[in-house]
Amino acid sequence: MTNKLLLSGGCLRPNGFELGEGKYYKSARLIELDILTKSFRIVVQKDVAGDNYPAEHPNLQFTCGCIVDKHLWLPTDTEVHLYRLEDFSLVKIISHPCFHNLHSVAYINNELVITSTGLDNIVFCDPNTGEINRILNTQGKDPWHRFDRSFDYRKIHSTRPHDSHPNFTFELDQQVWVTRCTQEDAVN
Repeated sequence: MTNKLLLSGGCLRPNGFELGEGKYYKSARLIELDILTKSFRIVVQKDVAGDNYPAEHPNLQFTCGCIVDKHLWLPTDTEVHLYRLEDFSLVKIISHPCFHNLHSVAYINNELVITSTGLDNIVFCDPNTGEINRILNTQGKDPWHRFDRSFDYRKIHSTRPHDSHPNFTFELDQQVWVTRCTQEDAVN
């Protein structure tokens, strides 16, 4: 894949913006772009939501993933998918009730670090079992100071307004960092 890029995103619903927050995208797409030939192909397409989404007008899009050991971890709004890069076959899906409006997944220190933007949290999961190791709020508060931990946030479209709106997790000096849209910064 030296001359190829993977582009993640979604296809807008014709009336998505009229429907409101969290209902914009009707289909998730992962596209492989060959930068030498300028050709592309759809390698993964998700048109059907399933149990981990709102019943009506689910927001289907792929957000920012990461590649680890010939595999691609790729989030949707409410799930993290694992694909084999050689054939883009689906290996597994991880989802939890605290997954809402996922923006990115990173593999740091043998953990999946997932931005649950809708809850202003970072969720650390075991990549093998999918179990949650811990949850951190991106403002240093209790992760459940605004939300009910017993509620399934995958079933609703929006939790706006967000206090910090975390976007992207990354590793710097062997520590986990996250960008925050509201504060226009990155914090450890």
